[in-house]
Amino acid sequence: MTTIVNGKVLMQDYKVLCMDELKVIEQASIAAEKLIARVVE
Repeated sequence: MTTIVNGKVLMQDYKVLCMDELKVIEQASIAAEKLIARVVE
């Protein structure tokens, strides 16, 4: 599967090419921890 937007290949063979997936996962994890901490208080 390939996803192309405005002539730029964003995903090919189910692999995201336009961003660092591990960095996004790390940032999402940090945001989730902060949200949980706020809800628990």
